[in-house]
Amino acid sequence: MFKQIILFISMGIFGNLFGQKNHTENFEFYHRIENNLKQFVVVDTGLNSIIPIKSKQNLLKISFQMLNIDGEGLCSSEEELAEFGEIEDRMIEKLTKDEIFVGRITSNGLRDFYFYTKDKKIELVFQDILKKYEKFNAKITFEVDENWNKYHKLLYPTDEEFQKIGNRNVLDNLEEGGDKLTLEREVFHWIYFKTEKDQENYIKEVEKLNFSVVAKNKIKDEFPYQLQIKRVDNVDEESVNEYVIQLWKLASKYNGGYDGWETSIEKE
Repeated sequence: MFKQIILFISMGIFGNLFGQKNHTENFEFYHRIENNLKQFVVVDTGLNSIIPIKSKQNLLKISFQMLNIDGEGLCSSEEELAEFGEIEDRMIEKLTKDEIFVGRITSNGLRDFYFYTKDKKIELVFQDILKKYEKFNAKITFEVDENWNKYHKLLYPTDEEFQKIGNRNVLDNLEEGGDKLTLEREVFHWIYFKTEKDQENYIKEVEKLNFSVVAKNKIKDEFPYQLQIKRVDNVDEESVNEYVIQLWKLASKYNGGYDGWETSIEKE
């Protein structure tokens, strides 16, 4: 629908899930607040295009009690994080065509791993692995979830969370280019509209926020009215999320679509 301006980087690889529909792994990570608790979520968003998978209708969850946590309920020990990475690798190595790892959530002193499975066979294998990590007091639960509702409810990002994931990926690109993200600079944004009236109403709103118009164009597209705006801003993650989400929500208010942002690499 909209021309893609900013490329979102995925963390996955191309693969085939043991003969089922082609699936592009795309593990994304993000933070959210749920019930006043901070959650750190990792999820394979690539699965969304092929679920529910009929051969894997059961959700298996393995929950670990973390031993060293910070004030936000997240792990505070590098050594412990390394152990959880080892646990995750060992469990994934044991998966067969009947199971798939879909993501994990770290929150409130717990690290929860989620798998969809054909049956309970893998549970015995996991129990054997967990014997080495008894100090984390792991619990395994199993439930039927034919429509993969828990995948969407617990793990899959909302539209706003996807936008924040995209913001972080752009910031990662800047840092890879040597930017320390400490200097203010001009930040450019693209927004598309179905009607010129919506575009003009949007401009009136953002000008009150000290954004200025860089360009207006009409293109051949379902949303033909293209707008580019800019403002001098900070580019730390918190600041970026604040003004980008504001522009994104305003675009929706005027039947438009926010399509990304970019800026220059600034080195101190």
